[in-house]
Amino acid sequence: MASLIKHIRGQTQALDSLLGAIKRGTLPHALLFTGPSGVGKKKSAWAIAQTILCQKSHPACGTCSSCLRLERHTHESVLFIEPETLNIKASAIRKILDFVSLQSFSPARVILIESAHQMHPIASNSLLKILEEPPKNVYFILISSHLSTIMATIRSRCQIVRFPPLQEKDLLQEGKAATWMLKVCGGRMDLLQDLEEKTNLRNQAFTLLRAALNPNSKISALNELPDLVRDRKQAIFICLCWQQICRDMKMANLDETKIIHADQKLWIHEFKNLPSNILHYLFEQILLLEKDLKAYVDPVLAFDSTLLRIRTLRLAAP
Repeated sequence: MASLIKHIRGQTQALDSLLGAIKRGTLPHALLFTGPSGVGKKKSAWAIAQTILCQKSHPACGTCSSCLRLERHTHESVLFIEPETLNIKASAIRKILDFVSLQSFSPARVILIESAHQMHPIASNSLLKILEEPPKNVYFILISSHLSTIMATIRSRCQIVRFPPLQEKDLLQEGKAATWMLKVCGGRMDLLQDLEEKTNLRNQAFTLLRAALNPNSKISALNELPDLVRDRKQAIFICLCWQQICRDMKMANLDETKIIHADQKLWIHEFKNLPSNILHYLFEQILLLEKDLKAYVDPVLAFDSTLLRIRTLRLAAP
């Protein structure tokens, strides 16, 4: 077993500041960890909770009974709140009131609120009342990737701790990743892992778009369309791949070093000289497709319509 903080990649500046505040006894009663998803905010929250509650050392030793219980997420002095379906409801805030009212033999208690931006307005107002008069030796750590959507009065009562995207050296600690993956993930470990799992889907997405853009193609890939896009998350992923490749087609004429999907250069060059009006129309249609998918339009119908419009334009073009 080990201290949780040793398993966090990057984020040295944020963690050093928090550990210093704990050591000096100046840690604010409410913290708000913000930044992109997949950069270590949640892991850091648990690591800070472990350090606050460790019975032996600073930072956490990782071996005492308190550290071990926290590592298993069974520590009686930690309350973890997360959304139920779409929201954090008011009932979750009532759990906090019950939690802090109980007698505790621990020197401190920690409340972790995951996806704090998903709090229902009633829940936000209830939490605000607690933060205005915080219980003694109780620490709140709110975690959010959407800072601006959290109630302003809650933000004002928390010390905001920013977690930036991870650097390449931190993303590659456990292996190698293709250059295009590093460019696409934007410093997010969760997205990098997702890209590694969906490489085949990405290739299928490009095959489909390439066929749609070729006026001489019979686009037999359309036969696979329903299976590819029936899952909405998968459909959105394909749509994002298309947006990136459209960007690369434009960039191929400006600065090839900035092409994201460098492994696809052969077919990017095949279409980089498309008339600007067609390229603009293509990108516009893909943006509308993403909008439809996120508005819960049937994904198969949405893709059918988009491909038909693209295909019609290409067949009509000189």
